Amino acid sequence: MGRDAALHAFAQNDLDLAVGYFWNVPDTLICDPMVREPYLIVGARSNPVMQEPLTLESYCAAGHVVVSQKGDMRGIVDRVLKGLGARRNVAVSVPFFFPALTIVGRSDLIAALPATMVRTYADRFDLAFQEAPFDIRSFDISAVRHKRQENDPAVLWAIDLLREAAGTTGT
Repeated sequence: MGRDAALHAFAQNDLDLAVGYFWNVPDTLICDPMVREPYLIVGARSNPVMQEPLTLESYCAAGHVVVSQKGDMRGIVDRVLKGLGARRNVAVSVPFFFPALTIVGRSDLIAALPATMVRTYADRFDLAFQEAPFDIRSFDISAVRHKRQENDPAVLWAIDLLREAAGTTGT
């Protein structure tokens, strides 16, 4: 379920808890950050671009996969690059992170993906990774619930389990 579908399900009282990257949540929802997640640049181990330290120039010259649930060909990285007076070549847009891992593992494209996912699956997808040659803001993975569930024992229990798994503590 994507972000927009989750927000709609909350509004319809069809969802008690969602976990993911949520931004600009409505006032009717409670957003509990679980983990702050940075990005890494990832590509196939055989990709020549990934065999040397990335520079802004080599990064921009490479072909890229962008992850966008709406199919956009631009994202947060492109806003950062614009501020640096640079632009990258986005070749493919996919709606989720796993297809991006598959594509970069089987091509000469690269992507900016969540660090934990990249480190977890690098060997399985035969990937190399490194930090970006510029700053990309991190993002929060959050547990989101409707204010109707603010004190719901089952939802609070699930959030505690999530915090435990993430190695974080409640506030």
